[in-house]
Amino acid sequence: MKLKLDLHVHTTHSPDSSISIKQLLTALRDLGLDGAAITDHDTVSAIKEAEKLAYHMDLLIISGVEVSTAQGDVIVLGLQDPPLLKDVWLLISEVRKRNGVTVAAHPFDPERNSLMDLCFDLNLDALEVLNAKSGLHANREAQRVA
Repeated sequence: MKLKLDLHVHTTHSPDSSISIKQLLTALRDLGLDGAAITDHDTVSAIKEAEKLAYHMDLLIISGVEVSTAQGDVIVLGLQDPPLLKDVWLLISEVRKRNGVTVAAHPFDPERNSLMDLCFDLNLDALEVLNAKSGLHANREAQRVA
């Protein structure tokens, strides 16, 4: 089964988003997506409400969070109660123990809390290669590296 998903979206539960959970789900449906990973900054507080609303809209919600570590932002997927550790190495280790997935968020964006070249040493599960807020150069570098 093929699914079209956005694996990095925020709601009003993040300080950098003005879109409500309901608005997000409506946009996903209108865009023809099958669902999304809600990855608000350092919180999973939107997940339960999103799952309830998404069920009635036939959308899939993946539990996620964008963890702000001292070294850069990391998306954690698949955990209901993810660790919110500030050290990226400890975070990745703990997520692995719990069978979660780690993704470098906007990995080469110099304007944001990005891992940059450190992502080569971290053995992450994935790199985000297209971020709407990142510039063309940052996205192209992520695509090249991936």
